[in-house]
Amino acid sequence: MTKQSKLWNSLTHRKTGKYYFIVGTFLLILLVDLFGNSKVVY
Repeated sequence: MTKQSKLWNSLTHRKTGKYYFIVGTFLLILLVDLFGNSKVVY
């Protein structure tokens, strides 16, 4: 966890931090959506 938080801090302090944050959030939502669709059958 400390390794990830250090990496996260280095990413967020850079100029490209905003880009990585947006892409990371999008991928997280996409993964949650896929996981939810596989677990819950409508």
